[in-house]
Amino acid sequence: MTDFVDSYQILYNEVTECAKDINDKSQALASTMFAMHKFVEQLSELNRMTRCQEQHEMYAWLSKMIT
Repeated sequence: MTDFVDSYQILYNEVTECAKDINDKSQALASTMFAMHKFVEQLSELNRMTRCQEQHEMYAWLSKMIT
């Protein structure tokens, strides 16, 4: 029974560490995607200002898809 409890504790700790790692990486991914959304939105605005309507629409669509 002691071996079972030790194995369970080791596995439980591994699962906990993996969950923390996944959470950290998902938060990093979310912040990266948010930054990318802002940059694509800026590209859209730049293309609107330079009167490149097709590219403006494409970047606006990409920005919406990222979020």
